[in-house]
Amino acid sequence: MNRHEAATLMARDGEELVLEGVSAHGTLDGLLLSMTLEQRFRNPTQRHLEVVYTFPLPWGAVLLDLRVCLAGRQLVANVVEARSATQRYEDAISDGDTAILLERHDNGNYTLNLGNLAPAENCEVMLLYAQVQTVEKAHLRITIPTVIAPLYGDPVRDGGLQPHQAPITDLLADYPFDIRVALRGRMSEARVASPSHPIAVARQGDELCVSLARRGALDRDFVLVLEGLTETGLALVASDPWEPGKAVALAVFSPYVPPAESAGSVAIKVLVDCSGSMAGESIQAARRALVAAIRTLKPQDRFSLSRFGSHVEHRSRGLWRTTDATRLAGERWALSMEADMGGTEMRDALHSTLALVADEEADVLLVTDGQIEAVDDVIQAMRRKPHRIFVVGIGSSPQHGLLRTLAAESGGACEFVAPGEAVEAAILRMFSRLRGARVSGIDVEWPGGVLPIWQSPLPPSVFSGDEIPVFATFSTAPQGSARLLHRRSKDAAPMELASALLATPIEDEDLARVVAAARICQLDERGIDDATRLALRYRLVSPHTHYLLVDERVAADKAIDMSHLHKVAQMPPAGWGGLGGPLRSSERLCLFETRAIEYNAGGPLDWSDIDVPPGADIRFSVADGPDVEPTVNMLAEWFGKSERVFRQASYWSDGPEGHGLTPLGLAELLQITPTSAWPSSYAGLRRFGLGMQVVEWLELVGALTSPEEEVVAAFLHLMSQVEVQRSLASGDGVEQAFADVLARMSTSKGSPAGTIAAPSDMVLMGRIAYALKEAARDRWPDAVLQMLPPTDTPTMNLTTAVK
Repeated sequence: MNRHEAATLMARDGEELVLEGVSAHGTLDGLLLSMTLEQRFRNPTQRHLEVVYTFPLPWGAVLLDLRVCLAGRQLVANVVEARSATQRYEDAISDGDTAILLERHDNGNYTLNLGNLAPAENCEVMLLYAQVQTVEKAHLRITIPTVIAPLYGDPVRDGGLQPHQAPITDLLADYPFDIRVALRGRMSEARVASPSHPIAVARQGDELCVSLARRGALDRDFVLVLEGLTETGLALVASDPWEPGKAVALAVFSPYVPPAESAGSVAIKVLVDCSGSMAGESIQAARRALVAAIRTLKPQDRFSLSRFGSHVEHRSRGLWRTTDATRLAGERWALSMEADMGGTEMRDALHSTLALVADEEADVLLVTDGQIEAVDDVIQAMRRKPHRIFVVGIGSSPQHGLLRTLAAESGGACEFVAPGEAVEAAILRMFSRLRGARVSGIDVEWPGGVLPIWQSPLPPSVFSGDEIPVFATFSTAPQGSARLLHRRSKDAAPMELASALLATPIEDEDLARVVAAARICQLDERGIDDATRLALRYRLVSPHTHYLLVDERVAADKAIDMSHLHKVAQMPPAGWGGLGGPLRSSERLCLFETRAIEYNAGGPLDWSDIDVPPGADIRFSVADGPDVEPTVNMLAEWFGKSERVFRQASYWSDGPEGHGLTPLGLAELLQITPTSAWPSSYAGLRRFGLGMQVVEWLELVGALTSPEEEVVAAFLHLMSQVEVQRSLASGDGVEQAFADVLARMSTSKGSPAGTIAAPSDMVLMGRIAYALKEAARDRWPDAVLQMLPPTDTPTMNLTTAVK
């Protein structure tokens, strides 16, 4: 049986939790968010521990300080070159002293190493960071990530992490989380809501204070949405204390882009992530997003539909024109999606989707949680491609860095939707960008013709109402208005899209460090030495520099043995892979990859450790082998007769026609399923396991001949007959079996025991039987897969076998 690599959750119990909880508090003043993150650790064991905790910070956040309270002592970390910091950390813990090392990874996550935490000792780590926010179409979304989801791929090979840095997930982990944010200035006048947590909002003086209404946990991003904001240009200028005589600037432009001269039609290739991590709330949100997108399409628009996991499936070979029929087919496709495609091979899926009608100017709408290790691989592969990628990030803990970078590099845009959040507003904002005039080739004109020493790169595309932050350094502080300009052609006069008035220079070392962090991000491998020097000068942690703190202990308090390694596990993200939340110590769950129990003919299976929660609905497959029947029977007996057990080779199709029950799989499943549980609608057939193309063919039958309930009943009645099941199992073909069934029904009007009553429309039965007469054990006939209209096929003779 083919097995696909997938992100998996590993359960571990029997250990007390070392991370006692995390709190966050800060302020949003204008567009600058300043936060302090407090991580509380305690050693509950009788031995020294080396605690390793990998955690996320917001995309674009700049870490400004690391402070520690260790057993009541206040300590401050220093920024040290990476190699030296690592060696000094190892030397300190070898000497029995306590040491803290904080590392930053290329994907934006961090690893805290806390060496020689003594028995019963407490340690509080405080991380201070700043993040520049931007308003997008009067909408500001603040995200504080708290958890790293299990990612598809190898964290060492694909993610570039060291083994100790790779995060792990524990189903039993449960860490409390609390947050308070004070909104100041114009931000305090906004409408405030959180799609991720219940919040309490109170006004204290000129501030609007937001906090959690009840206990939170480190199992989802905290999302705070501010609505009703007006986009206004903002610019700050400050002297640079690390480079006397020089100045830094942050200008935030709010461009107005005139509407496109054309009718605003779009050509869009929809690509949806249907990997295992999208199960549960994420795939539900993806369905809602896709239905909203399809309903937004106009008659002049064209679109294609694709989904991916370990492989990619394209619903069409090109771009469909938007008609009532294609819109209906697209909605059915969206509503039938399941997170059943294994791993997340995003790069190959993007390449394959871009290749559809490659000479067409079309954008890509990518719906995904972005939970992959090979971030750099995907971004590098998509650079210099002609397509813009518009991303809808789904789930309680999507990879913001990957998704935002992928959108920005391609000239697209990014929106995020939390579980349970309405998606329509996000889709409308996205299509507003898609339909807008394409504006590229922008530039900044600083006041007085002053040229910056360095300026952050400008985005390849500009969208009306989406703010653009620009960082720069100057030999002298500029004064006046900076302008964002666009030229329609090389010889055309520049058109002003936005302006920002630079205020009087202020003293603000944090702004200088934020600008320096932006400079470090732009230095490539040829500039590692320059990036390292810059990070050391501005006391910034980077991939080339670490935070280091060493606390030398008195001889009596030194560790006399090497400390025990303890990796702090992540909580399972809420809704990840279909989970509703963390499991408590009284619960256990056995998680399997989709269709991934494999029979081992070399020895018996050991079921002694498997404990399935009540009401679990788990689908199995067992690879064919010499003793496969006893294994199938064992599974059915162990997990109850209501469970569905399939053999891979005969019952389930993974072929190019798509996932779904084979003819034999459907026939035998109907044999063991009570007729009261049989589906009565097209949607029910999809949930029952029938493939999308077969269901759509039946919908075509209904559209041209009969009501939905009659079509479903006739189809299931035919497929449930014993002679049909036997013919499929033997490989003899079903044409004669169908003829015998119809002949019996036309004379006796009876039905074998255990089946539903024969439908009254015998012409419909004959037409379906004729279309299915070429069905094989593991493949539906071409008449079905090619969507041939049933009116183009004869009706099977009702009384005699077809010669």
